Amino acid sequence: MQIAMFQSPPQSAGVEAALARLDTVAGEAARDGADVLVTPEMFLTGYAIGEARARASAIADGCNTLGTVAEIAARHGIGIVVGYPEANGRALPYNTARFFGRNGSVLANYRKSHLWLEVDGAQFSAGEALSPVVPFEGWSVALGICYDIEFPEYARALRLAGAELVIVPTACKAPFDSVSTRVVPTRAEENEMAVAYCNYCGAEGDIVYFGHSVICGPTGDALVMAGRDEALVSAVVSREAIAAARGVLDHVSDRRIDLYGTLVS
Repeated sequence: MQIAMFQSPPQSAGVEAALARLDTVAGEAARDGADVLVTPEMFLTGYAIGEARARASAIADGCNTLGTVAEIAARHGIGIVVGYPEANGRALPYNTARFFGRNGSVLANYRKSHLWLEVDGAQFSAGEALSPVVPFEGWSVALGICYDIEFPEYARALRLAGAELVIVPTACKAPFDSVSTRVVPTRAEENEMAVAYCNYCGAEGDIVYFGHSVICGPTGDALVMAGRDEALVSAVVSREAIAAARGVLDHVSDRRIDLYGTLVS
């Protein structure tokens, strides 16, 4: 499966401009042969927008905005993972990623469960469930959002649920470049799965994003890594590589769960 990632500055010109940019990039990725396009965290509105804007721009299920994303996916025949603030009644919105199939159908809707410090806590409610693992192009695919992937328990739980690929929209700022260079490769290797981590670049208020969006295969090797500027990058991940990696080492089968009680107590 070919995964494309759009590493961009935060979309600050409004949702309509973000949708127009998504349409253009989805077309480019589809023409290049990509099966799915991944965008950064909260792509439709920008990430560090504050409580007032997060509430004001919160998007409800069934709204025209999400319908437009579905139409873009169907028109270009490409899966799309896009982030947005999901309406949550009177509470703070969720930080959500939605996975659309090639025909515009909703494959998964995941609410970020691990909130990052005061930036997330001031804007969002925490999700209460892991991502579902869903079929796409013969793969078992799950979602994470940014900070989620920094927890080995999160990635391992998805692996135990059958995930072969975890797609992670992110908004990770400098100086935490090590997430791309060390953490994501480790999550991939220790679970013998592929991880696609799509970050912003540029600045958003006082936050400077480091870019370095990366797709790692099941041995932890980077199949592609973007630089620090805007880029549309892609790589092919292979289920044969997943099977081969699990044939050499299978950390799941070799666990000593009789020793790990404190992790879940």
